[in-house]
Amino acid sequence: QGVEGAFSHIVLKKLFPRAKAVACPAWSGVFEEVESGRAAFGVLPFENSHAGDVAAVLDLCYAHKNICVTAVYDLPVRQNLLGLPGAKLSDIRLVYSHPQAIAQSDRFLKSLSLPAQSCANTALAAKQVAESGDVSLAAIASAETAALYGLTVLAADINSDGDNTTRFIVIGTALPPRGDRFSLLFTVEHKVGMLARVIQAIGAPGYKMERIKSPPQPGEPMQNYFYVELVGSTDTDATRALLDELSGVCDTLRLLGVYTRSAGEERE
Repeated sequence: QGVEGAFSHIVLKKLFPRAKAVACPAWSGVFEEVESGRAAFGVLPFENSHAGDVAAVLDLCYAHKNICVTAVYDLPVRQNLLGLPGAKLSDIRLVYSHPQAIAQSDRFLKSLSLPAQSCANTALAAKQVAESGDVSLAAIASAETAALYGLTVLAADINSDGDNTTRFIVIGTALPPRGDRFSLLFTVEHKVGMLARVIQAIGAPGYKMERIKSPPQPGEPMQNYFYVELVGSTDTDATRALLDELSGVCDTLRLLGVYTRSAGEERE
């Protein structure tokens, strides 16, 4: 999702250096391209170490039953304030960026009392500033994007969290045969103790649960679905037994992802 220079595009180039990249205006478009077979894989942001979940992407994973997660990639991100050549920091009156980048840079923006306006992604914000010709406008994006759109870095490393990492997922239509982690989506009956039974089933054989999320279930008022990420391989008798046990406890259960986590090099 996004235009050339967006962080998703940077990750795509790292993971698929010889692939043809296709840009989509919205995250839902990435799912549709992969589900239809027009694209082999899709690359999407999933969560950030400072700003938290990209909730809409998890909801799309839940909604698209034929989509699975085939890889996870952690990218250290350095946000920068970009302006037109010749612009000074004191000239800036309005900042454009993606809501996640704005949240990641909130301390810097508040220190200068700079208002921010949301865009679909960071690279599109940079493109918009470049085409505006207005020295009072700036964008929060990567230094690579600055070079791409002829902008200058007015302030570097403005993200509030020095260890600012964004986790990206790769989506496809077929699960890999193995990995060192797997993720599940499930729902349970809305009764006391049902979630505890799931957690007990996961913990009893010694699986490490690295995260659990409980977003609202789309179209079901006051109901939630659950996402868990577990350390382990799916091609073992223990995991097959776990999935079999959980299928008897959960209302719905889906093996969403099988992957080996990889960390990226730091990019400006």
